Amino acid sequence: MVTVPPVLSHIETSEEYLNEIGKIISIESQHEKAGEMIGAIDGYSFKYQGLSFEIYKYEPGSRELIEGSSGTVTLNMGSFGDLTSDSVVNGEFLMIFDEANDEAINAFKNVNT
Repeated sequence: MVTVPPVLSHIETSEEYLNEIGKIISIESQHEKAGEMIGAIDGYSFKYQGLSFEIYKYEPGSRELIEGSSGTVTLNMGSFGDLTSDSVVNGEFLMIFDEANDEAINAFKNVNT
């Protein structure tokens, strides 16, 4: 008998990505964000251990993903100006935060996109 490995589904949205993170760490709360305001396809924020994190999906090869992979990204907030934040990238997803938390960062990095 031949064993067929499970098919990995592709994560399409920030909400799906956040659901995967929630399988790794206990998320306290989550809210949809207006990702299109910063050039993203979509976005979600969440709290973990009292700290805030935001996840955004971008088009592959976007400036935000390239810049964000350096550990810091500047996002244009339109009339609100620019926001510079610490960041982590995994595939088409960018996570920004003000205060790092190794558990949240590792959970983000370990989601298979």
